[in-house]
Amino acid sequence: MHNFCLWSFYINHANLDSSYLHKDLKEEYIVNSVDEEYLILRRIQIDGQNLIPNGQRLVHKKKASFDIISCQVLDSGETIDVYFKLNWDLKKFYGGTISNTKSVYDNQENPIYARIGALLVSDPKQDIKKAVEEILQHKNE
Repeated sequence: MHNFCLWSFYINHANLDSSYLHKDLKEEYIVNSVDEEYLILRRIQIDGQNLIPNGQRLVHKKKASFDIISCQVLDSGETIDVYFKLNWDLKKFYGGTISNTKSVYDNQENPIYARIGALLVSDPKQDIKKAVEEILQHKNE
């Protein structure tokens, strides 16, 4: 439920490419925040295996910044580099930019899962059950 809500928010309200939902590794991923990187990493599979991050480095090439996360495929021990093209100015924003969480959460026309995703982006420690109950309570008023 947690990841479903985050994917909904990021795809529908933060311009994350919906093709990133596919489990196959892509050449690169364009992201707006470090949190998007880790959401994508949790989705990627190699031969049905999830990736285990074990290193990270920042590289500048082709006038762009890339966060490269080295991961291990659990069973094979193979190391895979996952390339994230950073879609923000590192000099201004350290971890990226996601700014419309409040407006998405406050908009009662948005589906509950997108609203919960916005809430989780702004505060990852949210109690999802309580948040859903609160949304439903206000919807019934």
